[in-house]
Amino acid sequence: MATWTKTLCLLFVLGAVAGAAEPFATPTYCRDIAPILFSRCADCHREGAVAPFPLLTYSDASKRAEWISDVVESGLMPPWRAEPEFGHFVGERRVTPKERELLKAWAAAGAPEGDPKELPPNPKFPTGWILGTPDLVLSMEEAFPIPAGGPDIFRNFAIRLSNSESLSIKAIEFRPGNPAVVHHALTLCDPSGGAIDRDRNDPAPGYPSTATGSEELVHGAGLVDVWAPGVTPSPFPKGVAMPIRPGSAMILNLHYHPSGKAESDQSKIGIYLAKEPIERQVHLELPFIIGSLNVDIPPEEKRHHIHGSFTLPVNVSIFGVFPHMHYLGQEMRIVATLPDKPATPLIWIKHWDFNWQNKYVYATPLDLPKGTIVEIDAYYDNSSDNPLNPSKPPKRVLFGEETADEMCIGIFQVAVENRRDTEVLRQSLLRHTMQQVVSGTMDKDVRRRIMANLFQIGLSQSRNEKRDHDDK
Repeated sequence: MATWTKTLCLLFVLGAVAGAAEPFATPTYCRDIAPILFSRCADCHREGAVAPFPLLTYSDASKRAEWISDVVESGLMPPWRAEPEFGHFVGERRVTPKERELLKAWAAAGAPEGDPKELPPNPKFPTGWILGTPDLVLSMEEAFPIPAGGPDIFRNFAIRLSNSESLSIKAIEFRPGNPAVVHHALTLCDPSGGAIDRDRNDPAPGYPSTATGSEELVHGAGLVDVWAPGVTPSPFPKGVAMPIRPGSAMILNLHYHPSGKAESDQSKIGIYLAKEPIERQVHLELPFIIGSLNVDIPPEEKRHHIHGSFTLPVNVSIFGVFPHMHYLGQEMRIVATLPDKPATPLIWIKHWDFNWQNKYVYATPLDLPKGTIVEIDAYYDNSSDNPLNPSKPPKRVLFGEETADEMCIGIFQVAVENRRDTEVLRQSLLRHTMQQVVSGTMDKDVRRRIMANLFQIGLSQSRNEKRDHDDK
């Protein structure tokens, strides 16, 4: 009876997948499954890449058929956390409902291979710079050794820019030196150049990171780019670029995952400069960060809610967003409420995963007018039931840079219409952040560093305003 029931269930699933034209067509690897794996999984699951095994052959896939079905059904893979229809982004890596059902039915049918004549050609992967030859190439000064085993490694590598004049950056492309161990990378820009000293003061290549790169934001760095396997670099739209002033340092914040054998890495970035006239500049010197510094999560609270909001003082165009929490984070939802209009969805990460952070680039830039309210709602699990909780037993958690602390921020890449609006936005963000630092609950050393950084930003703005006045 059990076998008959299972057979009926399988026939029902296969009929639902195939549709009316082929009511009980069993999915095969060659015809149905290989196209899914090649397009959704092979960027990571191939020889020499960061995934622990390849998925480019029938032998690779068939012995993992049930596992593939399970991780896709749960949403664990492929690692794309943004919810559908809540913002539209470049390079979305989602498995469709039909593809999910095909994988499930294929596993249930015993993973049949099918006709090799129906097998599509193996995917081809770029071997050079995707965006063409860069105008500048910046590389880590030394190779960094990664042991065969042990915990993941998070490290910053500072690279000084030699430009004597401001640069207008159109795009950044990250190239891992060793794709087998580079899990993901953040590229930041430190306008002060202070990261160079922090790097030189550590005897090994680079210097330790808190696993988030967020300590560099406290030092005044701005987020430029985020890379993960499969992410395609995306230039800014026509007429938009990111200014980088002289004396700046680029920081590669790298997440290494040991591969089972001793490795080394010497990654690099390519910088593409704007060739056309620049109409709008992407805001960098004070990152456009929406969130809350009022983080105070009691122990054993399973769904702690944190809310933050900011009202735009000028018109803003948004190009990308980088949501950020730590290990207690569970969910983050960001919306924009325009004056006299319904809320516009910006991004919703319903199932946050610290190990798969990403910068989400909007397929079409979003224009938000002055007066728009950007709101963020985030939820945290500080209970003993959270297997990722770094504190056992759970303890009170405040805002901070360490992974055992927490954050509630969405970092946006934005551009405004003119220099005056840039200063208005900076001043407004400074005041907003200062109010949160004064009223928020955080470690005193963290508060001191943020206050010192805000003071330096204020001085920098005063110098810029004086320079602009003198130029006139």
